[in-house]
Amino acid sequence: MERQGRGKKKSSRKAIIVLVIALIALGTVTGYFIWQNAAGGHSRFELDELARDGFFKDKSPEDIEALLNQVVSEGMFNISINSNPVFEDGKSEGNLRIENVPNNPYYMTVVITQDDTGEKIYQSKGLKQEQYIENAKLSVELPKGEYPCTAVFTAVDPDTLKEVGTAAAQITIHVLN
Repeated sequence: MERQGRGKKKSSRKAIIVLVIALIALGTVTGYFIWQNAAGGHSRFELDELARDGFFKDKSPEDIEALLNQVVSEGMFNISINSNPVFEDGKSEGNLRIENVPNNPYYMTVVITQDDTGEKIYQSKGLKQEQYIENAKLSVELPKGEYPCTAVFTAVDPDTLKEVGTAAAQITIHVLN
C-alpha cells in the first residue's frame, strides 16, 4: 500500500509540473500577442538590412552641408532616389540609391511599382535618417527594357512607428540584358 501512495504522489507531481509548463507556455504566447498588438502588429517597422549609415561616398562636403542646412517644415519630408536606376540584367542588383536624408523628421520605407501593370517590383524595409541603400535587387525578374515606375516613400513616425504620410517619385528602371 505504501508503494501505491508514492506512485500517486509521483504522478500528481508530474501533473503539476506539466500544468505549470502549460501555464508558462500559455502566458508566453499571450504575452507575445499582446506585444504584437501594442507594436502595431503587421505595421511594425523593421529596418532594412541593406541600409547603410552615412551619406553616399560621392557627395561633396558642400552637398552634405547643404542637406544639413535645409529646413524641412513640420509634416514634410525629403525623398531621394536615382531617377534612372540601371540593372545589368533582371537578376542583378541595380543602383537604386535610396536615401533618407539627415534632416527628415521621419523614418521611411519605399515601394516601387510598374506604372503600366501596377505590379510591385521592389519593397524596402525601414530606413532611419542618415541611412541609404546603394544597390538592391528587384523582387521581380524583368526582361531587357525600360520600365516607367513610381517609387512611393512612406514616412513613419520614429516614436510611434505609425505611418504618417507618403510622397512619390517617377523613375525609369533600365534593364540592359
